[in-house]
Amino acid sequence: MTQSTPRTSGSGHDAPGDYHYGHLPVEDPARTDLGRWLASLRLLMTRPFARAVRMDEPVAHAGVISLMWAVRWPTWLLCSLPVFVAFLASAWPGVPAEGGDPTASAGLVDMATRHMAAPSALELVLPAFFAQSLRVWLLLMVPLGVPLVYFAAGLAAHVVLILTGGAPRSMGTTMRAVGLAFIPPSLVLGLMDVGASFGLLGPEAWTSCFVVVGTWLGVRIFFGVRRLQGLRRRRTLAVVPITMLVLTSGVLLRATLVLPNLPGAAPPPELRYGPGIPGR
Repeated sequence: MTQSTPRTSGSGHDAPGDYHYGHLPVEDPARTDLGRWLASLRLLMTRPFARAVRMDEPVAHAGVISLMWAVRWPTWLLCSLPVFVAFLASAWPGVPAEGGDPTASAGLVDMATRHMAAPSALELVLPAFFAQSLRVWLLLMVPLGVPLVYFAAGLAAHVVLILTGGAPRSMGTTMRAVGLAFIPPSLVLGLMDVGASFGLLGPEAWTSCFVVVGTWLGVRIFFGVRRLQGLRRRRTLAVVPITMLVLTSGVLLRATLVLPNLPGAAPPPELRYGPGIPGR
């Protein structure tokens, strides 16, 4: 008589290779290949909460957070490129020109500086220097913000469940459901951020894309929390608004900092101040 020992890694999978929302390829201890990241993303996009999953306790969070960051970092690096170029130029003024064309280096630095100082819609209510500083600060805080958004959105969703009658399963299950629901839309939101940052996506086009992605995100949150928590439809609907607000508040703030104006409005006037310059 042989005795089989079930594999338990804290992520609640049923059998080796049986990947679902309790067991992602990126969380498989037997896999070390880079393909496990793409396989996890493909699983989240092609099989969105296909069936209910019983999670083991404690619920694993590291794999979900690492996948959230892996999806976000390429677009974050693209958006941060002008900041890094301007920082290197200010810290080491001679480095960009060494071993290359000084004119090209100066042009690259000038382009990065102008990109960081571009007007934004938030300048209608805030001074330009403050809006530009906030734009850079918010961008550089993205690596820290990924886990904060994960836990904050999951906590907000679980509090709503408690206030509307209680949650059958733990807070960790709610956090994992929200995080997994957010990963595919966050990839599209990152691409939208790149388009808005470099002027490839206007305010009207960005808003239209955000409405579509926001609807997709709301549907994913609904089915994710419902399946992993084992809830009824009406109770799950109460979770969607507050969770979407937490997940997209930073996205909306970032949009007001990189888009030149609000949809349907004219760009703010470019004001210059100095001796003998009364206004514009």
